[in-house]
Amino acid sequence: MQWTRLGAWAVASAIAICLGTSMAIATQFGGVAHAGDGTTRIWSLYVAGTSGTGSVQTGEQNDAAHLRDAFATYGTNNWQTPQAVLVAPGKTALKDAITNAFASADDDDITLVFISAHGGHQPDTNGDEPEVAPKQDEGFTTGSDFVLDDDMNSVFGGMKGDKIIIFEACFSGGFRDGTSDLALARSSVLYSCAATERSKGDKGATFGHPHFYYPGYLVDALSNNGVDGYAKADSNKDGKITVKELSDDATTKTHAKNPAQQPGLDDSREPPEEKADKKTIFAYTQNNLRTAEIPGTGSTKDHCFEDIIGGIAEAPDVDASALGAAASGGSSPPYAAIAGAAMGLVVLGAVGRYARRRWRAG
Repeated sequence: MQWTRLGAWAVASAIAICLGTSMAIATQFGGVAHAGDGTTRIWSLYVAGTSGTGSVQTGEQNDAAHLRDAFATYGTNNWQTPQAVLVAPGKTALKDAITNAFASADDDDITLVFISAHGGHQPDTNGDEPEVAPKQDEGFTTGSDFVLDDDMNSVFGGMKGDKIIIFEACFSGGFRDGTSDLALARSSVLYSCAATERSKGDKGATFGHPHFYYPGYLVDALSNNGVDGYAKADSNKDGKITVKELSDDATTKTHAKNPAQQPGLDDSREPPEEKADKKTIFAYTQNNLRTAEIPGTGSTKDHCFEDIIGGIAEAPDVDASALGAAASGGSSPPYAAIAGAAMGLVVLGAVGRYARRRWRAG
């Protein structure tokens, strides 16, 4: 009878240990259900805020398409599809696209959104901004909508895992400085200029075709250095580029090109082990990289509302409706795992009650 009692308690203890371990894994990262599989994959989405035939619009589309191509074509660290380029989605469409694009990601993954769009200001109505009056909220346009910094937690809320958001927009350094601004946990934000600055580019003088400087130099940072086959941003030549290395290289070159523009990186919402200097965003094979852009001719333009001009051929649009279908084939969110854990607790309770009855009966 003693062995029966001990056996029942042993079973109950084993189940409790297994379930406790599972629940501990499932509640990592601030209590969010964790369905990671131990492999880091990178999921990405690229957005050009305006459509049309002007150099600003074409610059935005080049920014998005060329950065996508540099990452997806030459990156060897599990870059996933779809790497879509969305042209001028509205605010709701952008939010839905983000949710759909990352539906198959888990908490071990990196999700990345790049946006090249017009930046703007409007009066701060809730008093969350740090400036002395007049207080201003910042934001960007996409399609016919203006996405306010106070709304960005909602718009980008479909991102999962470790989040990287890259903004090319005037005033984008202010997208995170207010108490109601973009503040997703486990997120880094790279921005093209400070909250009071305009983000500039040109029609071809720097990169041979329209680009804004910051994303143009992000692409350049991933290019062959022309000397020994390593990437320009790979400061220690280890075949990997961290988020900080990428940011530092593009920031230095952008500021040198336009001293009135100071890009930056904010990884203050990252845990210590996921800070920008510890996170690899791009791994590659030496001598297998994009060739650097060739400078040409063209005038300089600000990336702000009043600078939309015509006369440059438009880059081809991408059908945004394909994104949801492409993303829907992946695995579903971890509801089944959560339900399984709950069922396990029910089983544990039943086993415990049975063990207590056997103990008393003995």
